[in-house]
Amino acid sequence: MSNADLNDRVLVAEDTVKSLRRRVTATLGGGRSVTFAGGDGTLDSLIENLEWLVGQLRDCRKRNLRLSTALRMLRDMAGA
Repeated sequence: MSNADLNDRVLVAEDTVKSLRRRVTATLGGGRSVTFAGGDGTLDSLIENLEWLVGQLRDCRKRNLRLSTALRMLRDMAGA
């Protein structure tokens, strides 16, 4: 294997690791921010995941759940 081929493989591996650890933070002002980890790093992926999350949280609000309970439910759903 040539050095060029090896370098190409290393770059692909680094990109794969970076995409697995990808985090994006939206700074909203007023000391607020939202951080999202995962997904494919596209705007569409972020929007789809945030829409899903908002839907889940709205369902929790309809059930008069506290934030801590809603977050536990999301964590349990993710582990299933």
